[in-house]
Amino acid sequence: MGKKTTIQGIVVGFNSLQYQGKIINTWTSASDSAAARQPLNLAQHEGEVVKISGVLLKDLWETQFEGKLDKTKEAGSLRELLQIREDNRGNIAKAKYRGSALGFKWSMKKNTKHPCIIIFVAKKKNPGEVDETELAPDVLADKNGTWCLTDVVAGGESGKVSDESLPGLTPKNEKVVKALSSKGSDLIGGIRLAFDIGDNEEGWGTAGIAVKNEDDDIGFLTNRHVTGDSDREIYHPHLNNPPIGNNYKPGKYSAAECTFKEWYGIDTGNAGSIVFTDYGFIKINDSLKSKVRSGIYGIGNVGPIKRIDLDTMDIIGQKIISVGASRGVQRGSVAAFSYEWKLFGISYYADILIIGEEGDFSCSGDSGKIIVTDDEEHCPIALHWGGVQGQFDNEEGPVQNVWGKATELGKILEISGLKLLD
Repeated sequence: MGKKTTIQGIVVGFNSLQYQGKIINTWTSASDSAAARQPLNLAQHEGEVVKISGVLLKDLWETQFEGKLDKTKEAGSLRELLQIREDNRGNIAKAKYRGSALGFKWSMKKNTKHPCIIIFVAKKKNPGEVDETELAPDVLADKNGTWCLTDVVAGGESGKVSDESLPGLTPKNEKVVKALSSKGSDLIGGIRLAFDIGDNEEGWGTAGIAVKNEDDDIGFLTNRHVTGDSDREIYHPHLNNPPIGNNYKPGKYSAAECTFKEWYGIDTGNAGSIVFTDYGFIKINDSLKSKVRSGIYGIGNVGPIKRIDLDTMDIIGQKIISVGASRGVQRGSVAAFSYEWKLFGISYYADILIIGEEGDFSCSGDSGKIIVTDDEEHCPIALHWGGVQGQFDNEEGPVQNVWGKATELGKILEISGLKLLD
């Protein structure tokens, strides 16, 4: 027989719980007992996080119920999860993780509604295949005793998804993309932007949404990697057309990154922690201002901006829709918040991760599109900037790139002083 151990997990059945990504059945009898197996009745605790002691041999034998975690101290907001993650850097690192994020724990394809820290690994293994020193903790707590569960998720392998391997556009989206790339159309959120990346080679992105600055200059919000770092001229839909505007006052209305404390208001022990913001402003030429339209192509006018409330979990699971110059109309949902990954020892963060309804959400050329709620109001949430597989691989291996990455729009407007066009 093995030695006694204590495990913590979510009760998911009469005598079973989820532990380290696996379903464990619990028995009061010994594994080598000649008598019939006697289950430990956990039915009254279904959905709760409990502590069970016993001998773990695939299932848990000779079990005793030790109690359940104090529900009143379970994390209930993004802010609390942010703090728990900051207080447990060393514990999370044990799992040789590729990244982490904040969301809800899932069990057997169902949302348990337990707030958790998601730990991305290169490949998910059964607990018995992982050295005990490298197992991700099932429960983490901050210095004040506020606790949350963890959820280990495979982050995908480099090259698994690329622009070339994406499914073909639907007939509807073929029409949308054609319209967004048509010369002479109104200038509205979603249209194709082009720029010269050298030797007359064309780079491209998406005009997110029409905005104006404090001087009432009209233009479009998009990504900084679309506007560039200097006074770059921007074209629609291709370089062989006259420019429609330029990157106006680079640095004043654009930013590539921000410190973790400045963005989230929480101290971190890692001084090199950087939040990707990646926003830029294109000022439209005066001769074309009359052609600029508010809203987003195919969606129309948008509602009030939806801010991310750190004192709730409301943003997680939010259904969204976007329109990009490359893939057209795409739907999905917010899968996680404050995604962290490492590049050469530095921690980088993206406000939200989005998983596409059809399996893809990011593609070259969609950079700069606006994420809005998929409802009648179409409230803007975030500015999309990346997510192509292999985009952020480093010497430590691939990071999580299957899902789209975006920055909170309300925060961008607050910092830049830009406003949506009425």
